[in-house]
Amino acid sequence: MAVACPSADQVALFVREFAAAPAVALPYELAPGDTGATQRMLAEVTAELGRIDCLVDLLPGDAPDFPVADDVRRTMLGAGNQARIVLVTSPRHARETARWVRAAITAHVKVNALVALDGTPAEHIAGAVLLLLAADAQGISGQLIEVGASDGLC
Repeated sequence: MAVACPSADQVALFVREFAAAPAVALPYELAPGDTGATQRMLAEVTAELGRIDCLVDLLPGDAPDFPVADDVRRTMLGAGNQARIVLVTSPRHARETARWVRAAITAHVKVNALVALDGTPAEHIAGAVLLLLAADAQGISGQLIEVGASDGLC
């Protein structure tokens, strides 16, 4: 699993949360505005993991664009294997994210998004990401799911 984010601290936090999952989570920090960063990341990921089956893209809170997800999606489509993308965004960009999610879905690439409400702990976001990446969730696509800080069971 490639975890991409413009913040090294945030990437490290999410990789640590994914450590208990039955998948390898590798951190990739992407500097905003670095046009070659995504292509370098794709080369690193494919060199280290062989191919990209899923992307968790921690979108910055100040921009509703999806350059990493766009580039990775094209790579996934070219590989022809089943793949998944999970975007994590803020409530402020939920509408733009929902539009991108619906437009990006194909028969081979399942796309979902999580809207992290203010104060949501990283472990809640990581848990929701793992839920969407679980084998039993492979039929879920096109969803925008809010994740909050609730401590309740139901």
